Amino acid sequence: MIGAAYFPGTVREGEPASGERQTFVPGIFGNIFDVLVTSETHRDAIDSYRALILGGRIDWTNTWTGKLEDYVRSGGVVVLNAAQVKGLPSELLGVRLTGTTGESHNARCLSPGEPPQDLHGQIFRYEQIDLKGAEVLIATPSDNPLVTVNSVGRGKLIFVAVPDLLGEDERLTPFAAHLLAHLATDATPIHVDGDVEYLVNRNSRGWVVTLFNDNGIFKPQQGLAQVDRTAIVAATLSLRGKQIARASDWTTDKQLEIVSHDGQSSVKVSIPAGGIAVVELQVPR
Repeated sequence: MIGAAYFPGTVREGEPASGERQTFVPGIFGNIFDVLVTSETHRDAIDSYRALILGGRIDWTNTWTGKLEDYVRSGGVVVLNAAQVKGLPSELLGVRLTGTTGESHNARCLSPGEPPQDLHGQIFRYEQIDLKGAEVLIATPSDNPLVTVNSVGRGKLIFVAVPDLLGEDERLTPFAAHLLAHLATDATPIHVDGDVEYLVNRNSRGWVVTLFNDNGIFKPQQGLAQVDRTAIVAATLSLRGKQIARASDWTTDKQLEIVSHDGQSSVKVSIPAGGIAVVELQVPR
């Protein structure tokens, strides 16, 4: 799942190794993910996050089961798979595992208004389930549920019927990456268009976006760094569903021009090779 979250990081892993190329990656969703552990003494840490994607095999304790239920009922979103449900009540999952498995190599998304998607890939095995209140988001071509969404209180629990989200080749299935896109695309109101790595933070006036141009710098294991001064990147920033009242680049201490098109305002910033920009987007009061 990390490979999908930080795509094209897995692509860069196969390129010639350098000091920056594999370390700094313009992830498709931005740097919005943190890694937490299921420590008994730090359960409340999850309350600072809008969504949790569970990884690995977890032995749920009674205290963690109760914490997870409270988190979802309070508005949180939890994504887990068939290898992580031991000890969790069916009322929380919204499904019951039947103990039988199925096999497929394709899937289709049932989200309303979703355009047709090509989600076929490697062969994967999935747990067959009975619905106990959950709704199907992704299914096989024969209508067997692969991903379900169970509304609990103000939150949701998303269940994936494929153990560990992996196919028979132990690689992430395409529909699991599609699910991540559903979850993470609108995780923040910031939309960044451009080949840049970015971080998002919030302040009292709006949002602060830090942009990195990871292109144009090649540091070999020996010798001097090579710099391509022409590797300038232009990035466009906008706020989903909101207008930008004022925008400034903190690195140059200059105001940025706000452009409006079809009722949506945006700003553009040019970043030199290996450079950064810190842009504040102020929202109307």
